[in-house]
Amino acid sequence: QGAVFTSSSLIEDHGPEHVDDKSPKTYWKTSLTQAKSFPVWIQIDFVKPVQIFSYHISRTESIEESPAFFRLVGYTSRAANRKTDLTADNENVGVTLDERVLQGSASLKTIADGGTHYCVYPNHHGQLIKRVRLNIFRVFGQTDENAARRGVSVALSRFFITTHEEEEESLGSCSDRR
Repeated sequence: QGAVFTSSSLIEDHGPEHVDDKSPKTYWKTSLTQAKSFPVWIQIDFVKPVQIFSYHISRTESIEESPAFFRLVGYTSRAANRKTDLTADNENVGVTLDERVLQGSASLKTIADGGTHYCVYPNHHGQLIKRVRLNIFRVFGQTDENAARRGVSVALSRFFITTHEEEEESLGSCSDRR
């Protein structure tokens, strides 16, 4: 749909555009990130504002590179055009669509307990969103010590947004309803 994918970092041949190419062999991966460099992020800028119905994350083979603590933030057209979101002006601050801590969670068969796919209906339905950013604060098995010593990478096989109920129905329903 003409969306543009960007990220805080990447390694060669594993750019953020790979999360939407429908190929199981390609993925987005960050460079080694130190503990103080988190959060890392991947972002989708839509050509025109969309209503978000659900979002999907699929991990790579390596669960150690999978998000364990993340926040999905949506930005309206006005907020998406700003250089920073560090203002107290509520009209320009992103809307938290979802926040998850998956490590240690046994409530759903998802990334948290060995699954490879995660699907969520976010908190805010119907609001027009121009940009979404997935901020990743921690990966599975990450400690501040191993992130500081050797760094850690984050990788996702898929990250996409559904904008219509029909899209979601064709994919099968999400495990998590709000």
